Amino acid sequence: MKYHVCYLPGAMPETIRLAQVCEDLGYDCVWLPDQTFHRDPFVALAAIAQATRRIQIGLGVTTPYARHAVQVARAIATIDELSGGRAILGLGAGNKKMFLDKLGLPQDRAAMRIRETAIVTRRLLAGESVTWESPDLILRDVQLEFPARASLPIYVASRAPLMLSVGGEVADGVIAEALFTPGGIRYFLERIQQGAMAAGRNGAPIETVCWQVVNVSGDRDKAVEELRPWAAHIIGASSVEIAQRMGI
Repeated sequence: MKYHVCYLPGAMPETIRLAQVCEDLGYDCVWLPDQTFHRDPFVALAAIAQATRRIQIGLGVTTPYARHAVQVARAIATIDELSGGRAILGLGAGNKKMFLDKLGLPQDRAAMRIRETAIVTRRLLAGESVTWESPDLILRDVQLEFPARASLPIYVASRAPLMLSVGGEVADGVIAEALFTPGGIRYFLERIQQGAMAAGRNGAPIETVCWQVVNVSGDRDKAVEELRPWAAHIIGASSVEIAQRMGI
């Protein structure tokens, strides 16, 4: 088992210091999200890369609705270069209410868009010249103009069944948030396995990440109350199938 930590980037000195503390405490990876309108995570991760030595550095997660696959590929490859090969890329559909709606961006065809972004990004990291045309993504003979790490891990984050299957199909790892009842974990693993089998990847070493929001506090009752809105958001954003599998 590995232990990861994720937090919103605050003031840069504090963001860097927290990453250094996590490294000193033995955490395996530090993640920064690309959600809402806080400090840019790519820039923050680049700073963390130069201030740490061992800990992996994850973007958890960015969305193809707001960032083109080519921009994602060259940014994460640059962070990987700065960190000496410690970067991880996380892809997800994004926060609809608090991010995409405010930018006028529809959250449609999520599974298809994550799938093609993962495929295109992997090909770019491998040094290929990529031509791709779909309703959502166009590249015409695009190639990164610097060497990147072809094996840079790509993770898919979701609770939705099709997205989890896409993770099993194309990703090195899959991140699930708040599915941590016995039924929820079974559902999570089943959907990943279905995607892996459909792609002929049965038995592939796919990392599974249980992503849980926590509130560290000396006052348990207050901490529970502060997490109620988040729990309501997770339940409200989940389909009937997911809620039932979680036992809700």
